[in-house]
Amino acid sequence: MTNGNWLSNRWGLMDQEDLGGGNSVYFKLEQGFNLSNGSEAVAGKAFNRETALGLSGD
Repeated sequence: MTNGNWLSNRWGLMDQEDLGGGNSVYFKLEQGFNLSNGSEAVAGKAFNRETALGLSGD
C-alpha cells in the first residue's frame, strides 16, 4: 500500500451558513493523512491541506 503523491489522501469539513439579509459565511478544512496507517501527513499540523474562511453577500 502506498500513499498518493500528486493527489494525496485527505479528509475534511465544509459548510456554509446563511446569516440573513443576503449574507453568508463559509469554511473549509482539509487534513492530509497517510493511507497505510492513518497518521497525519504532516505531523503536528492540523488541517495542513486547505483551510478557508469567508463571507459573501451585499
